[in-house]
Amino acid sequence: MISLTEKYFPFAFDSKLFLFLVAGFIGAPVFGTMTFCGGYYLTAIVQGHEARIFYCGVSINDRLPFSYWMPAIGILTPIIIGLLGCLLLFLNRKEFTESALHFSQWLMIFLSMFLMRQLDNNSFRLLKYFFSGDFSNHAADGYLSVHFGFPSSAIDVLMSVIGIIILLTIIFRFIPRTQRLTFCLSGIIWAPLGYYLWLIQFGKYILP
Repeated sequence: MISLTEKYFPFAFDSKLFLFLVAGFIGAPVFGTMTFCGGYYLTAIVQGHEARIFYCGVSINDRLPFSYWMPAIGILTPIIIGLLGCLLLFLNRKEFTESALHFSQWLMIFLSMFLMRQLDNNSFRLLKYFFSGDFSNHAADGYLSVHFGFPSSAIDVLMSVIGIIILLTIIFRFIPRTQRLTFCLSGIIWAPLGYYLWLIQFGKYILP
């Protein structure tokens, strides 16, 4: 009788795939952050603000009235990219079999994971809480939630739930059984490192 582990999550590790996914997961926090900042920045420029984009946000250097379209578009930008990735996965779903995935299929998966931005952010906030006791939310998501009359964590919670659903769907529907362990290990180990390298260690020097 085949155990559930062997059926859904066999112990199989692919070292070459691991190195490829490591690069993706290290880069994911950078791309996720900068797509949000890019949407925020472009909206600010269109509205006539003097704006500057830096490694983890956008600074507004004028006294024009603040518009909540700026954080709204910032939040929507990675969501739109994630929805595009999900659409590509759906349209090409029959190509995802038990065969090893090729580059374009992994690209679709990583695009769909842009919908996990809030889930990633909350995971890192939770780690920060364990080390510092601070679980406050000063991100645009919190300000936007309050602006529309919801608790500050409303958008975070909603998008985190969606992110969990997306992640489980990716793992158990689109990733072959023999590549699931490699995918999960690379994400668990290297996504936090990518967050640390960009948002804490080097981002402030590369894009101050």
